[in-house]
Amino acid sequence: MKNTQYLVQIGSRWYCRVRWPKEVWATLGNGSFKKSLETDSHSEAVTRLPGALQEFQGRVAKAKAQQLEAAPRRLGVGEITLLVARWFEQSQGAFQPSTKPRQFDPQERQDRRALLERQEVQLARKRTQLGEGDYSTLYPLVDGLLSRAGLNADREDPSFGLLCQTLMRAWIALEETALAKMRGEFGHLPSDPILNELKGVETGASGVSSTKTLNGLIEAYEAAKADRWSQSTKNAYTPVYRVLRDTLGANRDVRSVDREAAREVFETVKGLPRNLGKNTDLAKLPVPAAVAAARSLGLPTISPKSINDSYMALTVALFGWAEVERWIDYNPFTKLRVVEEVAPEDKRDAFTPEQLATVFGGAPWSTGDTAPSGKPSLYWGPLIALYHGLRIGEPCGMLTEEVTERDGLVVMNLKPNDLRRLKNRQTKRFIPIHPELIRLGFLDYVEERRRVGDVQLFPEAQRDANGHYGDHVTDWFARLVKARDLQGKGINSGNLTLHSLRHSFEDALRNAGIEETLEGKTLSGRTRGSDPTAVAYGNGLNMLQLADKLAKVIHTTVVIPKASLVALPVTPAPSS
Repeated sequence: MKNTQYLVQIGSRWYCRVRWPKEVWATLGNGSFKKSLETDSHSEAVTRLPGALQEFQGRVAKAKAQQLEAAPRRLGVGEITLLVARWFEQSQGAFQPSTKPRQFDPQERQDRRALLERQEVQLARKRTQLGEGDYSTLYPLVDGLLSRAGLNADREDPSFGLLCQTLMRAWIALEETALAKMRGEFGHLPSDPILNELKGVETGASGVSSTKTLNGLIEAYEAAKADRWSQSTKNAYTPVYRVLRDTLGANRDVRSVDREAAREVFETVKGLPRNLGKNTDLAKLPVPAAVAAARSLGLPTISPKSINDSYMALTVALFGWAEVERWIDYNPFTKLRVVEEVAPEDKRDAFTPEQLATVFGGAPWSTGDTAPSGKPSLYWGPLIALYHGLRIGEPCGMLTEEVTERDGLVVMNLKPNDLRRLKNRQTKRFIPIHPELIRLGFLDYVEERRRVGDVQLFPEAQRDANGHYGDHVTDWFARLVKARDLQGKGINSGNLTLHSLRHSFEDALRNAGIEETLEGKTLSGRTRGSDPTAVAYGNGLNMLQLADKLAKVIHTTVVIPKASLVALPVTPAPSS
């Protein structure tokens, strides 16, 4: 194998090979760039070398850009300790004087004493600088450490001073130990305990490439999980990742994320303004800066439910996976939640009986228009929400074959299908059709869909960007509620939506005295505990039992005349 600078011949083929610089080891590893020049001729390889080197330089530049975090930020205490511990692990050899047991001649002893005196003068100067907070001599070293780790530290923040101070303490302690050995004091212990603290830090395998960054964790987590997520779940993680990257730092080693850092994220989440992504001025800022700006402007913050059930729940899931996969020793985000002082029944608005009469006492139900604007889902969707408590995506993403028979009754088989998933495990269940829907002709509608060969129960329902079905019903119903001038009566006054019909269904279960029964929980699709029958999502419950309980769900103010069935055209099912 013959070598010239950046050229290596393997067999008869010439390659360009260049060692990756230390600054990009965190991204590219500590190996080499290697590219075949596709020739056996040395002269031709020399001609092609500049192109390969240009590719190498492009890869390095891209890696540097990826490594450096976008905005300067505060460094965490654990992060600082880990940075200095890595430097300590890699630098000990440079501070080891020659201590081989041999006899020095007189000139060597004189030179050694002179060296010792110079080193002690330099050490005294560093101690003075440490006491005065003058770290200027360390800045090149600090810059290198931060650059190789891809960290963008805020130099005006006290954490930058703490990094410099910790590094100088470690440097002084190493020099003290080295000079003590030169004086023959082999049992010397440095007065500063910093070295013992750094020796106890688990840095992983030696080398920067062993760093497990937040970005790396997110990528690994998505690779393991994302193929089973709905589009809405993927979208829900996007703002969570942004908060974590902007608050902790994209290239932060996740092993340095301790409880203090987790609380910093938690406080940031609590201060998030509503609709941050839609505020063009705030959206451009790093999240901590946006939170500070929103606070100064007095903007309202996100709700406790969003804090707990979205941001913190997804963060706990991410770091819980990291703990299981041994990226970290413990999950620092566990049990970080805000206290919700609102009772569950007051956390949402349901329609009052009088409001239900106003809604369903008008068109299209009062006029018998079972397909307003040619969309039967606008007629049946709200009724299914009212009498079954279903989320609108469940019936709008249902297949006609999923209206079937069980125990001699017509039932809905709620399960994931080729069109949509379900929200969670407990929503997967069989439920009988409410007698009021049967009276109004729902089964006739299903048969008409089958007659024309439709696969989807409501073919006009299209998948949205989140993979959901039924947005058109939600939007139409919101306009209807606004047109009829209806306002909520509970703690969320003014927030009456299609989903409020699900809450009206829960109220009807409560009024019938079956809300907390196994049947009631099965009908509503709520968590049913460890009961083996419940876990079987109703398989162990005879449909006659469920039908008997469902018949108790009544809305006395809702009086709808039965309408004639509208003949349906053949509608191609939307692509999945």
